[in-house]
Amino acid sequence: MNLLDAADRGNLKELKKLIQRGIDINETGGSKASSALHFAADNGHLECVQALIDAKANVYCLNDDDQTPLHWAASGASSEHLECAKALLTAGAFFYTNDTMDQWPIDIAILNGQTAMVRHLLQVEIEHFTGRPYGKGKIAHNLQRYLDAAETHSFPEITSMICDQISLQEKTVLEKAMKKMVGRKKLPSRPTKTLGK
Repeated sequence: MNLLDAADRGNLKELKKLIQRGIDINETGGSKASSALHFAADNGHLECVQALIDAKANVYCLNDDDQTPLHWAASGASSEHLECAKALLTAGAFFYTNDTMDQWPIDIAILNGQTAMVRHLLQVEIEHFTGRPYGKGKIAHNLQRYLDAAETHSFPEITSMICDQISLQEKTVLEKAMKKMVGRKKLPSRPTKTLGK
């Protein structure tokens, strides 16, 4: 069994043996020239994903569709797929990598109707941009993009979740603006001059 097969089947024991032999853990294969990390993430094999990450597998590895392992994890419906995505993000996987269809991992999750995955990726994105100078505009723009996709593909639960986030972001912006206004000091009024007789 080779590395790609072991990762694809979730054979952790064989995978570790191959890693210990010093095999190239970033070798690619299959119809899309994907890595072992792609196959493990695609099938929700969390232990294999973690073993590959621990062995310094490339979490940014692109296949022929310019998709990363995070793209593949994002399409999965199981809790294991979500945990794989979390492990990849913790290891530094970037959520804004465009594939050949200009899709990010969260776009893949939306297209596949993966509510829990969308929720987590959205949370990570918002936390990443909160407090940054351009963060509010970036978040607002992306939320509208996600909303359009969810509505187009008729996923009401995802649509509702994104709408809630949009409302929350707008409320946060309004509250900050109000606090700023209240916190401003009033300018002292000019004293009235009295004309002498």
